Amino acid sequence: MNDMSITKPIDKLLTALTAPTSLAEIAKRLVPNDALQAADYHFFQINSLSHISDAPRREALENVYSSIRYPGASVIYILKGETHGVTLYLGIARNHMYSKPVISISDISESILKPNFEGNFKGSHIQQLTDNGTELINKLQRYRHVGVLQGTVGDQAQGENAFFQGIDRLVDVMTGSDFCLAITASCVAMEQLMELEQWLYRGYEVLAPLARVSLQHGKTNGRSVSWGESKGESRGTSFSTNNSYTKGGNESTTKSANRRDSSQSGTEGSSHSNSEGESKGENESKSSGSNYNASVNQGETLNISEERHNRQAQQWLSYLDEVLLPRVDYGRSRGSFICNISLLTNSHHSLLRLGDVTRSIFSGNMGNQYPLQMLDISAVPEWVRSVKKLQIPVISRHSNDQILNIFDSLKSRINLKGKVLMGAYVTPKELSLIAGLPQEEVVGIELKEQVTFGLNPPKVSVVESLPLGSLVQYGRILKDKKVALNRDDLNKHVFVAGVTGSGKTTTCHHLLRESMSKFLVIEPAKTEYRMLIEEYDDLLVFTPGRDDIAPLRLNPLEMMPGETISSRVDIIKASFLASFDMEAAIPQVLEAAVYRCYEKMGWDINTSKHPLYPDPFAPGCYPFPILRDLLEASEQVVKEQGFDERLRQDYIGSIKARLQGLLVGAKGQIFNTLRSIDFSELIHRPVVIELEEIRNGAEKSLLIAFIMTNVIQVLKNEHRKNPNFRHLTLIEEAHHLLTKADPSMSSNRRQAVEMFSDMLAEVRKYGEGLIIVDQIPNKLTSEVIKNTNTKIVHKLFAEDDKVAIGNTMALEPLQQQHLSRLETGQAVIFSQGWKSAVLTQIEPNSTTQADIPLDVIEPKLRYRSWRFYQLLNNRHVLPLTAQQSTLSIEQWQDQLSFSADIKILSAYTKYMEERNEKNHQHLILMLNMAVNRLGSVSMVIEHLLHHLYIPSQSESIVQWRSKLQACYPLLCDKDHAKVVSKENFHTSTRRKY
Repeated sequence: MNDMSITKPIDKLLTALTAPTSLAEIAKRLVPNDALQAADYHFFQINSLSHISDAPRREALENVYSSIRYPGASVIYILKGETHGVTLYLGIARNHMYSKPVISISDISESILKPNFEGNFKGSHIQQLTDNGTELINKLQRYRHVGVLQGTVGDQAQGENAFFQGIDRLVDVMTGSDFCLAITASCVAMEQLMELEQWLYRGYEVLAPLARVSLQHGKTNGRSVSWGESKGESRGTSFSTNNSYTKGGNESTTKSANRRDSSQSGTEGSSHSNSEGESKGENESKSSGSNYNASVNQGETLNISEERHNRQAQQWLSYLDEVLLPRVDYGRSRGSFICNISLLTNSHHSLLRLGDVTRSIFSGNMGNQYPLQMLDISAVPEWVRSVKKLQIPVISRHSNDQILNIFDSLKSRINLKGKVLMGAYVTPKELSLIAGLPQEEVVGIELKEQVTFGLNPPKVSVVESLPLGSLVQYGRILKDKKVALNRDDLNKHVFVAGVTGSGKTTTCHHLLRESMSKFLVIEPAKTEYRMLIEEYDDLLVFTPGRDDIAPLRLNPLEMMPGETISSRVDIIKASFLASFDMEAAIPQVLEAAVYRCYEKMGWDINTSKHPLYPDPFAPGCYPFPILRDLLEASEQVVKEQGFDERLRQDYIGSIKARLQGLLVGAKGQIFNTLRSIDFSELIHRPVVIELEEIRNGAEKSLLIAFIMTNVIQVLKNEHRKNPNFRHLTLIEEAHHLLTKADPSMSSNRRQAVEMFSDMLAEVRKYGEGLIIVDQIPNKLTSEVIKNTNTKIVHKLFAEDDKVAIGNTMALEPLQQQHLSRLETGQAVIFSQGWKSAVLTQIEPNSTTQADIPLDVIEPKLRYRSWRFYQLLNNRHVLPLTAQQSTLSIEQWQDQLSFSADIKILSAYTKYMEERNEKNHQHLILMLNMAVNRLGSVSMVIEHLLHHLYIPSQSESIVQWRSKLQACYPLLCDKDHAKVVSKENFHTSTRRKY
């Protein structure tokens, strides 16, 4: 730079201000950097950004930068681009030009930078670099081409242009390139800021006289003439006489005395004077004169005014008034920095491209007297070392040169006692532009929009509290702020929604675990609740369709104590209607057939009593029809209706198609049983029923309906005995049963769904709480969502689902849309009495299904199931087991399998209908196999007796048993003719297989 001490220094100042920065001049005056240690750096990597509304706010980032006000500490911003994306780092480094800050670099980073960033961008994920950034600094050393931006940044006008002035535009331009944008912003102390302001004032005083100069020129011409005359005369006479006489005298005496002595003195004197006088005077004066004066003036005046402007000085004055001084004033309140912008690449072309795009983004529209320019400093090793150490380059300067100090201040530089920091003064507002955050998502940095939810759910006492998790504010988990429900509200029902993998099961586990109630879980599709067996010693898991693990036996036509036949028939009809589409008169045919089944079994359908069984629910009694009876009765009822042949066959075929599917395979094992398991025992222990092996959706719905029918009935009975009894039932994928009505749904099915909805809504008076769980809320009938007091919603994608559930939770449109962006384990919770919904992070389970191998958990399930069937009230489920006092697991499974096998029953029935040699030989084979398998003839007889013969007034179960015992040897005789001649069974009352 030219020497400013020569003549006309002010003119030289203006010339220097417009001259480009001299790289060679700076290189000669560079001051070497001091070595820094690893502890002088501390970095965080920004992995994801959370924001509110449209994009991350620059004002929020300005708050972050404004919090760093420690001289000697520099804010470091590094945007590192590679072929696969970009990585963003934010940290603190020590400035070697200052003494160490009052607190350590790591403390500033961890205690100030990190909390401020997380507070302004709540929910963002930033990760501390474990090596204090050593590896990052080493990576910077590998760049071969280095440049810096000299000048001051400018903010463009707000509006649409502001969106295009973001750092994401730089990323878009440099996509696929290896580059690094490194910004070092060193805090400016208040005294240095004040000194900068004073030099700006002096610069103003120097430039102001040059900005405008006024010159005035004047000329005047004139002429004047004057003359005059005067005359005078004077005379006078004076005479004076004087005499004087005077006489006088004086006498004085003085005395004094004290304690020791006394004294006396005296004075005496006299004088005489005499005077006389006389005076006489005379005077006479005479004067005369004349005067004449004449004047002639003649003049001419000419004035010229001229004003000269120095446009260059005026622009710098405007720059001072409008930019520099307001910037200093802003920095006085918000903090201030000296900023160095470094560009690093591995090729010259990339460096030029990076320089062009950064200048374009970081430059304002107008009014910048010190615009950005890029300097390629690759050939200046000392400067490169400073940049790669994330330091601001320093040059030496005479600090007592006023013009030089003015020059530096106008260039927004700080002079530290003869050492000038070669960066530009910026405020946090401008720093948030150049060291900014993406306004939209870029490869490598996730952008997450956050929405405001409630933060003050009602407080619940510890005794009644059912904790679910921690409050979430803008994506940040507030671990000390817990969210809890009131246990007493569970019997007002809970609805849990969310797509697969969103965390519904974890939430349900918490509800069950913390409810302190016995529960039943109906799980249609998965096996995620069996893991609870590790937490509950009395938990039972049933696996319908997997008799080798934990079989379920449920006779839908078996009534519960206190239930009427009419009530049971209505429920059976509604169950079929809710699960299957039934056209025309099929529901009425089905209803009549169910009544026919009870009549055939000897029940009085008017009184709901059986004449042969005073206690039809006692163990060892089998007075109830089974599902196979319904198939036979339906066919009989259709034939009695008077339909023509075609319609009759259509009805029979339609009913058979539905019922026969329930009598074969896994469904036959479940439904075609003489008695059900004891549901009154199930409500007193935790139970899980897995329906994974029942693949058909309609059949799942039917099984759920039958299960809920029995549960509700036993709850009624329990409530009569114990009004304070509490129980929970959790139904996963409840839309299988409680399907939303659509135009294609028949009126019969619509009515059945409504009946179940009403029934479930009313069970709370029996102490039952329902937890309805579904992935697709819009598939559920609207009454279910409306009638649930508490709603817990995990991630949802479908718009109709979000609207359906959001409208019942008082969610704003933005909150409804945010349901698609919830993290796994996060849920929006709303309950009765809450002012607003809250966002909650559900506490994760300590144990997951993956933690328990199948070969470990399945034997436990099998053992507990076997123990349950050993109970007295469950032994009657199988007539075979009722005859034995003890059974091993293997024996129990074998007899269970045999009971579900209808081959021997089919062979027996076929022989009774067609008594020929072939059928007889097949029956003998089946009987022998049965004896070999069960180990005794009596057990085979019991099996045939209870499955094939129905007691009546004329023939009791004892009589039928005697007949079977007497005829069994004859049936096993290979001489068919002998058998036919002596067989005397009454076949009209037996079931057909």
